[in-house]
Amino acid sequence: MKISAQLSAAIQVLQQVLMHHVPAQKALEAWGKEHRFAGSSDRAQIGNLVYDVLRSKASLTHIMGKDSPRALVMAVYATQWASLPLLEAMLLQNEQHAPTPLTEKEIACLVAAEDTLKNAPLHVRANFPAWMEEELVTAYGDATFDIMHAQTARAPVDIRVNEIKTNIIDLKQELAHLNVTPCPISPNGLRIAPPAGKVKAPHLEAEHSFHKGWFEVQDEGSQLVSMLCGAKPNDIVLDYCAGGGGKTLALASYMGNSGQIYAYDEDRLRLAGLYPRLERSGATNVFPVDPKRPDILETLKSLTDLVVIDAPCTGTGTWRRKPDSKWRIGEKQVKVRMREQAEVLDEACIFVKKGGVMVYITCSVLPQENAQQIGFFIERHPEFSALSFKDHLDMATYKQLNEHLGLSDKTSLSILPSIHNTDGFFIALLKRD
Repeated sequence: MKISAQLSAAIQVLQQVLMHHVPAQKALEAWGKEHRFAGSSDRAQIGNLVYDVLRSKASLTHIMGKDSPRALVMAVYATQWASLPLLEAMLLQNEQHAPTPLTEKEIACLVAAEDTLKNAPLHVRANFPAWMEEELVTAYGDATFDIMHAQTARAPVDIRVNEIKTNIIDLKQELAHLNVTPCPISPNGLRIAPPAGKVKAPHLEAEHSFHKGWFEVQDEGSQLVSMLCGAKPNDIVLDYCAGGGGKTLALASYMGNSGQIYAYDEDRLRLAGLYPRLERSGATNVFPVDPKRPDILETLKSLTDLVVIDAPCTGTGTWRRKPDSKWRIGEKQVKVRMREQAEVLDEACIFVKKGGVMVYITCSVLPQENAQQIGFFIERHPEFSALSFKDHLDMATYKQLNEHLGLSDKTSLSILPSIHNTDGFFIALLKRD
């Protein structure tokens, strides 16, 4: 397919996403099934166009004065992929399946794009929903623009070395053809730079080393919060919201495949994703808990050294990877997530033994879901108190992470895309006295 036809395809997909509220991935898959002549490279480029539009939808809309799929695709191609003269020249060729040439009004909007954005509101320039602006500015002040604007960029592909089966040196050599480099902070991470423009990301699940269980795809931020949990060999750990098991498997590796991790999630479908990953990883210290067997959890009350809560949240820290989700979220959904988080904290805390630790994690940058939620929990449960990373982590891990994350005497930490080039995460430590 020529790029002009790919622009038309992106417009079609965005019509489903923006007008019929179909998730972007599903809309792209549906388009691919209906247009089987399109190769994998074509589908990748169309996907890149769609996701780049969604990452910057507010500013592109402001530039064009409208949010039609055509206007947004024209804007992203002219301002991010190529240039206005190249776009004009291409469309004037009237190729088959190409969008119609630019109108005079569209050209005028694109010529004035930079000036138009200069005086735009913060939420427009940084591309996030307007209703979030007040809370974010209260929490982050002048850093708000950088934090939120960083999520308009494409994310790198990060992988975590499974030290149960291999080491980072051997894996780096195995994946040398993908130009992997060490993650900036995680000692167990390798990174593949985000593809630019029409370049597609590598299909890692096709790698032989993936099927051998040598690595898992895991954002560096997720790797870091897994390390900050401080799980130690021979610990009894309850991963209370295990989901597909990304952090569960990281904990298993960090524990040297010793001790016992009970992986629980109330949603059996989410937990089902853990089983094939567990078999591939070689981890033998993970026991998935069937949510239909609450009697197993009963035996853990007041007995676990560590309870990890990867809490249900808005996912506002993952917008580089899931940009369509930021335009679907509203204040009502935040309140729902906050209720769920409070319920999960209250449910999980009963499993922590005296002197044990509970770790609260979100992939959110919203203060309501993070520090505020921890404050509310301590008010309800005075038997818990904030614990510093310095007092919880072993000295080697603390020194390794403190150098990059500035842990000092902190009891909670925000890992941010603007500073750490990861997804956004929050983590807090709570000790049962």
